[in-house]
Amino acid sequence: MYNRDDFCSAAAVKEEEQSVPAGLTGSIARIERYMIHDGPGIRTVVFFKGCPLRCVWCSSPQTWKETKEVIFLKRKCINCGSCVASCPEKAIEAVDDIKKIDRGKCNLCDECVEICPAAALKFDGCLMSPEDVVNEVMKDEHFYKTSGGGVTLSGGEPLGQPEFASEILRRCKLKGFHTALETSAYAEWQVLKKLMDFVDLFLIDIKHMDTEEHLKITGRNNDLILDNILRTAKERPGSVAIQFPVIPGYNDTKGNIDSLVQFMTGAGIDSIDVIPFHKLGQHEYEELGLDYRVMDVEVPETGSIQNIREHIKSKGFEIIN
Repeated sequence: MYNRDDFCSAAAVKEEEQSVPAGLTGSIARIERYMIHDGPGIRTVVFFKGCPLRCVWCSSPQTWKETKEVIFLKRKCINCGSCVASCPEKAIEAVDDIKKIDRGKCNLCDECVEICPAAALKFDGCLMSPEDVVNEVMKDEHFYKTSGGGVTLSGGEPLGQPEFASEILRRCKLKGFHTALETSAYAEWQVLKKLMDFVDLFLIDIKHMDTEEHLKITGRNNDLILDNILRTAKERPGSVAIQFPVIPGYNDTKGNIDSLVQFMTGAGIDSIDVIPFHKLGQHEYEELGLDYRVMDVEVPETGSIQNIREHIKSKGFEIIN
């Protein structure tokens, strides 16, 4: 059970010189403030770009690639054709009122972004230094202190940029901020280990307990993920909580949920966030010109989610959020 009042459970961080590469930067999708579902208290969440998984239901496809991409905002487009005419690579095609971007041709030159009079084309991410990120999250320092909140690294996958993530976390700990890491745990153990001393709370996703099913719905098997969860829970007991997204027709069977409960019991993890499927990220697929693969999946009713929560709670687990 993670302690909402525990601000500094991570190892003490000393104000000493660290080996930080000169000019270290990372790819960030966005930074969101006043968040309340990504760890205790009021939090600032830093969303990294780049993810090794391709979950069928993913609500943030703009975080898949670590590099920036041009996105098209249909609602702003005035169909002037400036972008099509200006593209030196001929990567933009007008199809009805949609601008289709050939990602293989696009060289991210920014000609279309600059010329668009309606701001219907824009880049979806940016490079930031650790100092840039920490300066941004410090804007809500007062709220962290009064609410027991802090800073959460999410994604995408922060473990895909370990040096960058580690330096942000280290600086946050020097400021006395509670830190959380939202992760799929799909990375080599040494990568996760590198960040461990600077993380107070690990929020780790489990999408499915069955290896083959996990491969089908995420593009990767779960052997590495489950092993990393076990090792993290052993190394940092009481600092791990599971995040379980409930996706109807994919992972909501009683058998899968019972396997999850059994795994958590064996790992000594007693906190879980049961997250209902939603379609809030559907617009991102349109903006990237991608097919939305779960259009036919129904958003689960509140009652069905509550039943899952009660079932897990009856086994002795804390339901968070």
